[in-house]
Amino acid sequence: MRSEMMEFLRFGDSSGILRKGDPYLVVSGTTPVRECRTNYGQEQYFDEYHKLRYSTSITERQRNEAIQRLAGEAKQMLGKLQLGPGPTQVDLVISASELWLLPFEAVIDDAETPLFAQSDKKFVLTRRIRGEFKETPPNWSPVPRIVFISASPTWLKALPVPHAQHEDAIRESLKPWIEPLLGYDSGGADDRKVLHILKQATPDDVRALFAQAKTDKKPFTHVHVLAHGINIKNETNQLRSQMGFALATPKKKAIDADFLVEVLKSQGTLPQVVTLAICDGASQANTVVPYQSLAQRLHLAGIPIVVGSQLPLTFDGSVLLIKEFYKHLEGADVRQALHGTRVALYKEKDRLQSHDWMSLVSYVQLPEGYAEHLEEVELKAHLASLEVAKKWADQVAKCGATAQTDFLIAKEKLLNSIAKLVSLLKARQQEKRNDSLYQENAGLVGSAYKRLAELLEVRQRRDPSVQTSEISNALDEAREAYKKGYDKNLSDHWTGVQWLSLEIIQKGVMAEAGYWHAAMQAARLDAERPDEYWAWGSVAELWLLAICTTKQDGFEQARQALATFKQRAANSKEEAFAIDSTRRQLNRYATWWTKAKGFFPQAESDLSVPAQQLMKDLDN
Repeated sequence: MRSEMMEFLRFGDSSGILRKGDPYLVVSGTTPVRECRTNYGQEQYFDEYHKLRYSTSITERQRNEAIQRLAGEAKQMLGKLQLGPGPTQVDLVISASELWLLPFEAVIDDAETPLFAQSDKKFVLTRRIRGEFKETPPNWSPVPRIVFISASPTWLKALPVPHAQHEDAIRESLKPWIEPLLGYDSGGADDRKVLHILKQATPDDVRALFAQAKTDKKPFTHVHVLAHGINIKNETNQLRSQMGFALATPKKKAIDADFLVEVLKSQGTLPQVVTLAICDGASQANTVVPYQSLAQRLHLAGIPIVVGSQLPLTFDGSVLLIKEFYKHLEGADVRQALHGTRVALYKEKDRLQSHDWMSLVSYVQLPEGYAEHLEEVELKAHLASLEVAKKWADQVAKCGATAQTDFLIAKEKLLNSIAKLVSLLKARQQEKRNDSLYQENAGLVGSAYKRLAELLEVRQRRDPSVQTSEISNALDEAREAYKKGYDKNLSDHWTGVQWLSLEIIQKGVMAEAGYWHAAMQAARLDAERPDEYWAWGSVAELWLLAICTTKQDGFEQARQALATFKQRAANSKEEAFAIDSTRRQLNRYATWWTKAKGFFPQAESDLSVPAQQLMKDLDN
């Protein structure tokens, strides 16, 4: 997504009021600096602003007319935007607090359609305030860990916040990373690694949770707060009143932004994203004194993405906002997620009877090279979700005939992973993006299809309705994906071995022996590194394959390579994983990829006997 920065400047500090005719300088890209002037004074603006606060004395027509007038004012302030044919971010930078009053998100185009709420034009406006230079960019974790904080204190005479609907929306977005609950053959899910919920949260609850996150070295990447916004009155100076929010305190007490910043910092590292389902959580109505809204305060503290509402937020709108925004967790560009959220809110504006689509604001400061970094994060996110899908598949293998629920869950997760990985692979191919990422992406597609085939095979033992052709098709897709990845880089012996193994078990012959020699040479070169062990696993499997394809007596070479693999792996932190994954592959040759089950069709024998012996060596 292309980014165009636009900055409004004036003399003086950040505090101020709207005065009709006051001049501002606008800097945008390479265009000449221009001057713009406001058509609104503070009092006139508040007259319009009042009509957007869902007062029963205001008709829908009056509300819509106020939106149109304010949107027109924001449009003339922004001027002619440099928007290209593709997705574009307008990176709006303002230090003069009074200008944040204007609903720039509601700007209309020449056809009087909201510019930033059109599904066919991915234009997104994000806000930003200039801050101190950050030497260290935030750590963008590919796997989310969300804390959901909500409260409806008894002293607050208001409807309880929609906790259950928000919880359902967040849990749905986390499905790719929710593991099976071990020991339960009933589709039991365990979300403790990725979700923590504080319902009816007290300030002490919140403090303790983030302190524990630091102790456990498991910081939260995303924080979602659902609470009523309440005014924090300053008894000595009413001009300094500001917006806070309500937690479950015994007596009436407003929680301010400073508390939230303090507890978020206490986990040792700031979260990537904070979402505030709080009425006026991003309101900048008090511009007379140096004051930041909840959203701005968090953003200035260093949180790169803060999402909030500059006006009252409807309950149904808040649920839709969270549902849409959080469903883009798998490495998606946050700007695309924000655009999709606004579009969804706009489409539902009549049903919701709200203008939540324009109330939504986002403070966003992305690190340099965000787009390139995002490609790696996206792939890692898919890898993590694929690993979870594999755990569900393992649950099926362990639980046996009664695992119908787990089987359906595992199959759905694998198919979802495959669909996303294939889509990403096609995009990389069309755009001729990073070859190394393409290769890794192709390898993950192959791995997902192979695990799907294995899941179907395990289920077929107890359910004859599972077709052998479905298993074969999955293996065909896996073989083709591995081949695509290997063709990008013949030095990647792992992808080469994965492709060659499927090529041989399905056909019984090696069509081009040169690929075997290329993979062997690459593995041997890699194995020269003193701490390398995975390459020795590749060498062992290549010698195993050679037994039935090149007629070489490769068994002893395979045993020697496997012994070195085992010795090297013992000195690593991943010993258990390395041994287990190698045993799993050998077990496929021993129990699944056999002539009795239709494999090695053109070979005299399969590899079940030598594979069983190698498994014994691995376990001894």
